[in-house]
Amino acid sequence: MLLEGGIGLTVGGASASYYPLGSKISEVLFHSKPWNAVRLKEAEKQARAWIVTGIILVIEALLLSAVFVA
Repeated sequence: MLLEGGIGLTVGGASASYYPLGSKISEVLFHSKPWNAVRLKEAEKQARAWIVTGIILVIEALLLSAVFVA
């Protein structure tokens, strides 16, 4: 479960940070505010936190699996 959560956070954060088409889709579908430089920087900062958390969860899952297998 930790592995799946970590991969989900990492992929989700990367796609939110590096996928400008996603922001345009959310503007059209959800009628959100248009993206500007300030909102983009905030989104990238949040995405970095998601990516780091995801990587920590993946490493934790690998360590736990190594401990319980040995």
